[in-house]
Amino acid sequence: MLSDTSRPVIQATLPVVGDNIKEIAERFYAHMFTERPELMDGLFNRGN
Repeated sequence: MLSDTSRPVIQATLPVVGDNIKEIAERFYAHMFTERPELMDGLFNRGN
């Protein structure tokens, strides 16, 4: 459950996140796999 403090922040930023989710995900996974390349080996289905 969101706190009363967090809820307005999430509501205010959600449209921007939604509009940019593809780029956010691409950057997130690129960074994660650069930092932790062992995660590429069998942990994530690269076909999805």
